[in-house]
Amino acid sequence: MTHRLFYVQCRDDECRDLIWLHPSSPIALFEPGLQAVEPVEIFACPHCGCVFDYQASAVLEVDSAVLDPYGRRDLTLRLLEFDCAEDHCGYRVTIQCPLAFHLRDDAELFLRDAKSWTFGDVHCGKGHEIRHLPPEDRCLTSLPSARWAHTVPVNNVQLNQQLSADGD
Repeated sequence: MTHRLFYVQCRDDECRDLIWLHPSSPIALFEPGLQAVEPVEIFACPHCGCVFDYQASAVLEVDSAVLDPYGRRDLTLRLLEFDCAEDHCGYRVTIQCPLAFHLRDDAELFLRDAKSWTFGDVHCGKGHEIRHLPPEDRCLTSLPSARWAHTVPVNNVQLNQQLSADGD
């Protein structure tokens, strides 16, 4: 029996390692005839720490006799999310990083490692360039299954208080 595996090649010229994609990745599942817009996802290479945008056209498919590393629970994805820093953008940026399954619950280690990431060609969904991570307190890290578990609606009074405190 063979299994279809998906990955992209790190865009850093000095690395070029493979970044495994989760089987449910939108860029892995993209079908050109059925969808008009090619999806883009942002990945941090777990080998070199370079962050780039990847389009569906960059996905490489391999048939393997070995079950997918996500299915074997060798790998998992950790997400790092934050709001685009561009004024009035409002777009939520999500960076995905595959990591060893046994490290999935160590959010502090993940955030520490994320501070050393190098940003290449990375943009929010509205096209604004992302050059670095915002301060740690503006980042949310989660597993895909718990992606929205930590979000809390913010009312305008709280938002205005936070913005005025930040400006002081």
